[in-house]
Amino acid sequence: MTELVTIASMAAFPLNNTLELPKSFVTTLKEMEGMEQPYGIMILNPSTRVIRITPTSSEEVVKISISISELSSNFLQQLGAILTRYKVKTLYSTGICFTQDDCCYEGYIDMSEFAETTPEQMQTDISQIKGISAVELEILSL
Repeated sequence: MTELVTIASMAAFPLNNTLELPKSFVTTLKEMEGMEQPYGIMILNPSTRVIRITPTSSEEVVKISISISELSSNFLQQLGAILTRYKVKTLYSTGICFTQDDCCYEGYIDMSEFAETTPEQMQTDISQIKGISAVELEILSL
């Protein structure tokens, strides 16, 4: 096999909270197109114990949390239409997750994606979807 499909390395989670990426990861990130200064977001899903590290173009990411009180059959279609209209691609999304009382959706978007709108305008548009009880924004930055 000549082309790498994945790169893997074991890591210890040190008690001092400092975790270094293996040199091969950093080298590969720096070689990727458009990654002059690689940033990234780390997302932990406590229920699956999966940690995702996704490269980003900027040092800020917008987390959009949507509380859904009444899930409509076309919620994802309407959300997708808003993201498409603003030409925004998500770095990661949870999909629809059911919690104790209702369901929710979380998505992470690189701040550089907001060339044609603002996170607040997107928040307003998403809140117009039928069955949405709340839309919260959180800016994650270095």
